[in-house]
Amino acid sequence: MKNKKNTNAKKKRGFHLPAITPLFFIIVFVAIALIGAIIGVTVTYVDTYNKNKPGKVFASDLESIDKSTVIYGNKNTIKDFNFVLYCTDYNNTTGEVKFQTFAYENENTRSLINISEQIDVRLGMYSDWIKVEQTSTSYKRYIAAGPKVALGNTSRYRAEYTIKNIPTLPKHVKLFVDIKTIPVYAHVTYKTSVNGTEKTKHYILKYEAKDYIIGATTIEERREKEYQVSSNNIQWRYKNDTSWSTLMNTSSLIGIEARYSEGFIQWKRITDTAWSNLKTQNADGDITKLNGYVEGSVPDVKVESGYIYYKFPEQSAWNALVTTSTLQSIDVGVKDGHIVWRRWNQTEYTNLKAVTELPNYTSDKVVEARLSASKVQWRYAASGSTSYTDLENATVDALIGIQIRIHESKLQWKCKDETEWKDVILNGNTVTESSIDTNPAKYGPTTGDFKK
Repeated sequence: MKNKKNTNAKKKRGFHLPAITPLFFIIVFVAIALIGAIIGVTVTYVDTYNKNKPGKVFASDLESIDKSTVIYGNKNTIKDFNFVLYCTDYNNTTGEVKFQTFAYENENTRSLINISEQIDVRLGMYSDWIKVEQTSTSYKRYIAAGPKVALGNTSRYRAEYTIKNIPTLPKHVKLFVDIKTIPVYAHVTYKTSVNGTEKTKHYILKYEAKDYIIGATTIEERREKEYQVSSNNIQWRYKNDTSWSTLMNTSSLIGIEARYSEGFIQWKRITDTAWSNLKTQNADGDITKLNGYVEGSVPDVKVESGYIYYKFPEQSAWNALVTTSTLQSIDVGVKDGHIVWRRWNQTEYTNLKAVTELPNYTSDKVVEARLSASKVQWRYAASGSTSYTDLENATVDALIGIQIRIHESKLQWKCKDETEWKDVILNGNTVTESSIDTNPAKYGPTTGDFKK
């Protein structure tokens, strides 16, 4: 009996879950709610700061302004011109931060803003988290024609700002938040005029550190470009600039090459693929009709100093065939009752003007035409006058000069009497609109010991 009693008295050993009671559920619920509250309050605090802070910045500046007219945004919000903000020094020891701002034209500017007017800019650094509310002096500056102008050594376009008493960062604050950066706000004010209606615009732009703490950078130029051909040069400029920059000489496109091939001297423009037999007064490229030819002779051919030359092996001197400028010129005359023209090396003529349309024309008058100083001119042969009259809108340039255009972001060209457009090639590369400015404006680097 004793052994049985002792056996029954033994307790089973092992892990036992506590009894699940209503109190257990209450404790678990409270713990989850507490954790959720901590997370929720932190998130709400940050979210509220980010959303509501813009309404508090520059409060004194905006007291007399209709708040509904104030536009809040970021570095890309202003479309009327390009506005740029730079931090040039962030001293984490002294709490002094320095900025520069400048504005330059884009494609919208001059249709909205009189650039003789100025924009007004004030900067401020604000943070509810660590109780920072520091602003700079306000400065008025003009809008520059482009970033290179704005970045020049002048205070006409560029303003410098200093904000002091910024706390050392990073900074640990309540709710387990580490503040590593303080955003800067720009209050930008200027006037626009559309159809005679003047309007004052107010922008509050928020810049996080990633937006304004930079190293050396290239400044984007967003103005529209313009192009022209002048004095045998392809030129470009930004719209509203006063001077043109030369991209290349047109000789790179229409320069002349020559060769001998299968009994003929041939030529073509550098950018062409097809060769043409060289027609001269003496021969249509047929070498058998050239001076110095003997049966079986094969000439050497070269282009030099504005001429196409040939020389047979038996000859010691080179023979000039034609000037390269002649191949890029035109031939004019009077045919079938019209003043006509053709490329010098072509066979077919194109009508320019009917002789019956000339001033004081009568059927007994004989019309003569010539090319002088790249102009098509005419006169009545029997009039006794030795002077010629320029034919309106009839010059070498007007008839076969080079045209340029931008197509699918590429710079293209053709002669005016042609239909096929070709890409402009410079130094072996296709010229695109983005590659035309080879010296973009640069700014930087940022100084100071501030770390993002």
